[in-house]
Amino acid sequence: MNDLQDVNILSSRRSYEFRVDDIRLSLLSNHGVIQLIKQAFGFEVAGAGSPMETFGVVVQTLPPGLVFDYGASPVGEGQAVAVRFLHIEQRRIVVDVAGPSSAIDPTYQRLRQLVEGITTLDNIPAIGEPIQTKDVSEITVRVPFQIDAIVPATLRSTVAEALGTSEDASLILAPTLLIQAQPPDVEYPGSLSRGYRMLQLELRAGSPPRDRVLFSAAPLNSDDHLALLEKIIPALSKQVD
Repeated sequence: MNDLQDVNILSSRRSYEFRVDDIRLSLLSNHGVIQLIKQAFGFEVAGAGSPMETFGVVVQTLPPGLVFDYGASPVGEGQAVAVRFLHIEQRRIVVDVAGPSSAIDPTYQRLRQLVEGITTLDNIPAIGEPIQTKDVSEITVRVPFQIDAIVPATLRSTVAEALGTSEDASLILAPTLLIQAQPPDVEYPGSLSRGYRMLQLELRAGSPPRDRVLFSAAPLNSDDHLALLEKIIPALSKQVD
């Protein structure tokens, strides 16, 4: 689509969610298993530890989980994707890659192949079958309008006057749009909570506003995220005066 220019998929992350006891951390925390996974993906960091919170609260267990950071995974003939991390918790396995969501499942399936023969004494596999998955992706795109178009046109002049940008030509509005899904009868935790079910649109950190590079994070795989942006970008374009 013409409205999507200079698209860059920064990262895609997926959580494979399991029933309780369907991930056997005690088996997977064996030194030999850790080294097997480390070598297969070339992880720089590998070991038992508490995974960071990504798709919800990380349950404190013993062992605490497995943390694998900074590796790579083959995704086709002569191709590989950087694996930013692969974390194993009590009830989820989270894979984060520096590329499209299509690269995640081959990485996860390779992990399963590596531990396929590892079972408990009563033949229960170290990793069972997931019951659902959740996705998040981060994308940047160059947009055909100034970044202040995120502010509704009916409010733009009022906000500009309040912030002084209407009097200072060296300043422009640089808004952030942050929308979270929230149960109506549960206390709102605040924007800093940044739960996974969140849509975020803002100027790309580290880029000047004149470059018109928009950062977008959404609880979607990268293909669905791009499809969403193909709807959002034209809608924002129509707001431009």
